[in-house]
Amino acid sequence: MILLYKKGDAEDLRNYSPISLLPTAYNILMKIITNCLSRQLDSCQPIEQAGFRKPISTMDHIFTMREVISRCNEYAILLYMAFIDYKKEFDLLRTLAATTSLLRIGIPSCYTELIQNIYEHATATIKIDEYSEKMPIMRGVRQGDPFSPKLFAAALECMF
Repeated sequence: MILLYKKGDAEDLRNYSPISLLPTAYNILMKIITNCLSRQLDSCQPIEQAGFRKPISTMDHIFTMREVISRCNEYAILLYMAFIDYKKEFDLLRTLAATTSLLRIGIPSCYTELIQNIYEHATATIKIDEYSEKMPIMRGVRQGDPFSPKLFAAALECMF
């Protein structure tokens, strides 16, 4: 894992994003799992969920939002909107909550057990100047993992 500087005070650790540099074999396995489960996971998402889904884009919702605002202004209709920014969303997700959400939406247990096993036994080393000792990863999904966005969206849907 490396820490990627974003912006702001370079001395403040909050201004860095941890990025997993995952082994090729792991990436291939997770891409296979993603391909196998994408259709089922996407079918469980509401139409309002545009992130992490092909061919839907968050730009589609931005266009819709602009049209709604325009029409409300045109007809003098009061409009309220809320936006939720899930700051460091991938870091906050607990493995058990994520795999439980997969079971709730009908993902076969052979996949959920594999995913839970992968996440529960995950370790990381951090490279700043040199590599740290291995440490267990207690929560979160991996940045750069092809399955992470789908797992996060599934867990989010089960929360609401």
